[in-house]
Amino acid sequence: MNAQKVVKIIGVVAVISVFVFIVIYFTNNYNRASTDNSEVKGENTVEATDKINVLVDVKTKQSNYRISYQEGETAFDLLKRIEEKYTDFSFEYSNSDYGVFITSMNGYTPDSTKEFWEFKVNGSSAAVGVGSYLVLKNDIFDFVVTEIIY
Repeated sequence: MNAQKVVKIIGVVAVISVFVFIVIYFTNNYNRASTDNSEVKGENTVEATDKINVLVDVKTKQSNYRISYQEGETAFDLLKRIEEKYTDFSFEYSNSDYGVFITSMNGYTPDSTKEFWEFKVNGSSAAVGVGSYLVLKNDIFDFVVTEIIY
């Protein structure tokens, strides 16, 4: 096979791969939007009928909270509403140049030289903090005391 045919085949495969990726990407986003069980309440408020699971894992004790969410709400907004709704939930935080930093949950403050509150979304460490993460349908949040590894 000559070099021109190889280049053409590689080009065709690349174009097909990009097309498949775009179709999958938009199909997933369309499905996410079209299966949203939200009801419009008022002019700009969307109240979701689904609830978000929030797990607080303090070494030996786990607490689970379920709460509805609103479109555009951050995980931090959700924590504030959980604190209002549940008497056994509390949290403290500080603001920094990097955003909201959780310092204590349910009375437990990690030793900041050894551990921290890790924010996980759907089982994986979050790429952004609680003040920046926008809640999505079916999210599961875990707040876990995690050892700092140097």
